[in-house]
Amino acid sequence: MKPNFIFFLLMVFSSSLLAQGSGGIFPPGVLGPPMVTDFRINLSLVDDIDSNIIGYSASEGQIVFKPKNSDWYASGAYRKIDLGVNSLFLEDGVRVGGELENLQLNLGYVFSKNKKSIWSAGVGFGAASDEIFAEPRDNTYVASVVNIRMISRTQRWIFGTFYNNNLNIGVPVLPLLAYSMNPSKWFRMTIGLPFLNLGLGYRNSLSFNLLATPGSVNVILNQAIKGPISIRAGYQWGVEGFQHVNRLVEEDQFFIERQLAFIGFQTPIFKGFLLRLNYGYRFNSQLYQAESIFDDDNIRFDLENSSYFEANLVLQL
Repeated sequence: MKPNFIFFLLMVFSSSLLAQGSGGIFPPGVLGPPMVTDFRINLSLVDDIDSNIIGYSASEGQIVFKPKNSDWYASGAYRKIDLGVNSLFLEDGVRVGGELENLQLNLGYVFSKNKKSIWSAGVGFGAASDEIFAEPRDNTYVASVVNIRMISRTQRWIFGTFYNNNLNIGVPVLPLLAYSMNPSKWFRMTIGLPFLNLGLGYRNSLSFNLLATPGSVNVILNQAIKGPISIRAGYQWGVEGFQHVNRLVEEDQFFIERQLAFIGFQTPIFKGFLLRLNYGYRFNSQLYQAESIFDDDNIRFDLENSSYFEANLVLQL
């Protein structure tokens, strides 16, 4: 059993917003960033600076659409990862391509809402592979049903269930049970099964945010300089899972496990556009194949430790 197994178990019972960014569980603005306008677009580029063996670079685009006064919402995300090699050969001789892609489209509807309760349902379709959509068995199907029940103006319960046939923790269905509270402008928290999201501080001063799920941990410290202009520092650990066309066992996935620390700068560049620049160091990162992130890996490749640069552009249109 992998050394991280107990850590993963702890995360299962204390993690947060499992698919807000990539799976579309919750309606936009309910638990994620507020929807200021109908469209929110996020573009990012990550590139190694000094890796020359097995490296890591990624480009990503996300779009969220929720028309004003409408109960429909939609989102899409595309991610391409380049490992800096043409291919990797696993212990069983199976080849994994050096370029990995992930495309996910989601559509949802808030079908019942009042002052005390909000019901929503969503579906999604996509694929994550070294040859995207080459094999129907690699396609990803997502569905969720969520009820957000208001206890008071600052407290709410979240109930529901989430299905993903290629969920990389090894089970396709997860229950959703959480408690969310926002008693003041400087404190907010969502905790439950399976998530934890904690925020401390004020938006325009010093703030701290922790987001943990079964496959990721993100910690960000943000110090505002003037208005939305701020400096940032953080730590991230995460595991990304991909199907690969040549695998011998259908349940096997190819995983990228990364740890990194960074410092950065955030500023608006003109109305509706927010720019983030991060400089960081990636360390203790690996590639491996297994049926889930809980299982022993068949073979492990070390990603070379490297400093990296990340540029992120957020557009509210």
